[in-house]
Amino acid sequence: MKNLKVNLVAIMLVLFASCTHDDEVQREDNAAVALKNQSANAQMPSVENGILFFNDRSHIDQYYEFLNEMIHSKQEEAINSQANTTVDAILDQFEAQFGGFTSFRKRYNQQYDWDRRGYSKQEILNILESTVIRGMEQSYFNSDHELGIGNKVYIYHSKDIVIEVPKNRQDIIDDIKNLPKGTNTIPAVLLTGEYQEIRIISDTMEMGTKMHLQVDMNLSYDSTPILENKNCDVYEKALGMTLIENILDEEDNTTSSLEYTYEFANITIDWGDGSTPTVSNYSTYSGQLIWHTYTSMGTYTATVTIGFYDLNGDYQVMSDPITVIVADACSDANGTVTDSASNSEWLLVGQLTVSNGFFGANRIEGRSDAYKKDGSSWVRANRRSHKPYLKVYVSGKFRDNNCVQKTHKEGTAQSTHANTKIKIKTKIWGRYDHSNGDVYSEHRLQKSSTYLSLDLVYNPC
Repeated sequence: MKNLKVNLVAIMLVLFASCTHDDEVQREDNAAVALKNQSANAQMPSVENGILFFNDRSHIDQYYEFLNEMIHSKQEEAINSQANTTVDAILDQFEAQFGGFTSFRKRYNQQYDWDRRGYSKQEILNILESTVIRGMEQSYFNSDHELGIGNKVYIYHSKDIVIEVPKNRQDIIDDIKNLPKGTNTIPAVLLTGEYQEIRIISDTMEMGTKMHLQVDMNLSYDSTPILENKNCDVYEKALGMTLIENILDEEDNTTSSLEYTYEFANITIDWGDGSTPTVSNYSTYSGQLIWHTYTSMGTYTATVTIGFYDLNGDYQVMSDPITVIVADACSDANGTVTDSASNSEWLLVGQLTVSNGFFGANRIEGRSDAYKKDGSSWVRANRRSHKPYLKVYVSGKFRDNNCVQKTHKEGTAQSTHANTKIKIKTKIWGRYDHSNGDVYSEHRLQKSSTYLSLDLVYNPC
């Protein structure tokens, strides 16, 4: 009889577990259907070759706002129903409607398995600091750092460098997939004649239009002007030229591309502001910069011209234009500040991300994550009973290109259930930028008698 009772209990537990699993599957299916129906009211991007494609930048703005509102709405529903729903769970369900697309965010979470695998405090900070794509943008870039806008594909090479490729050049896109990412050094192969259709965009320097010179069947050169802004100075700019020498090996039909490391015979820079062009003879190597002080704000078309001797000893001349924008030196700087506070039981990691809107509206994002001590490492708190009370406050002033303050935005976000809160309160439809020292956030964690606080300030200079 005792064994019979045990068997009956076991059977009931199996049936209960089965019913519970079926209920969970049904709830997940219903949630996915609800999210899909909700998205029918918004203009969704299309998927091509695993890349989300948007019509234009304003389409990204609208999609960004839709994701933000959807997450907040679903979180409120979860709180009211006492469900244990996270931001990642909501976005995973939502992304299921985009067949063939895997977001950077999802691959990132799978790679690091925050909820189960423990990390040291320093490992967590290092991982967050080295992340190329920040905030909500992680949800519309794919796992290869690619995003489509119109007939262009944009690929994040590093935190400071974006590569623009025509949509119809899938061969170039596939080549870039194999390049190591994360460094601020542009691979020499991208500067060769084979990739003339790409454009390289950077927050810290701009690579201008490449000029290609074919000397003979086995030798060619690519030149690219370099612009650098001096931090915290509106008017000081530097220009130079990078020259790549391409040599074809006829035996194995491969091309080696190396930076030209000899002195130019001469370099001339017409700064485009009416000043006397700068001429330097026998003193400037490839990649070195020459500084100039503009006298007024504005947009100028400068031209860099170099004379050099090619591999055959013949004298060559190459010339490239580049646009120089003289504006508030700090206003266009993107960046993220990450820091932490901890005690023997809890770790609070806060991030403050400032974006100037290249892939969307100007915004500030404040994010907090809570980690619980597990032996000698930290694991992200993923169960509702383990989650502390988190609060994020963000504040920022936005200015125009003349550094005139246009508006001030601020807001708070808090929840007793959601581990991560991302609050975007600085979306502005005009072309305004943040400026030096105007952006900050406050992060708070509370659990029982534990109280941790963290204040972050973003200062690009």
